[in-house]
Amino acid sequence: MLQPSASSSSTHKAAGTTVIIVGWDTATAAVAHALEDAGLRLVRADNPLLVPHHVSRERPSALLVNAEMPAIAGEDVIAILQPERARYPYATYLFGKKTDDSEAIARRCGAQGWLSSAEPPDKVAVAIADTIVERHLFY
Repeated sequence: MLQPSASSSSTHKAAGTTVIIVGWDTATAAVAHALEDAGLRLVRADNPLLVPHHVSRERPSALLVNAEMPAIAGEDVIAILQPERARYPYATYLFGKKTDDSEAIARRCGAQGWLSSAEPPDKVAVAIADTIVERHLFY
């Protein structure tokens, strides 16, 4: 898993790219505000079952999936997206309270990693921007 960098140069380079956030709560809302403050474009996907439609239409550079949604597990949302991810690459992260097996769950479902909801939102935003820049995921 990528560690957030100390600088925000990645957030400037990633400005204008799209991030879809799946599973809205106070923690994801705080990250959304940090991403928007950094100049990234946000799409809020309230219905996790419609995420493939959002991904196809929006062509995001990154996807942040709340691992703690009540109706569906975040890793199941990522599994649903596997056919869409084959068409073009984008970064995918699970987001929520970190446990001993969080990283294993993220790897098993094909996510880049697990970003902890205990981290400050601006650090989570930088980690996402770092991935977009390092992997050249500009669309």
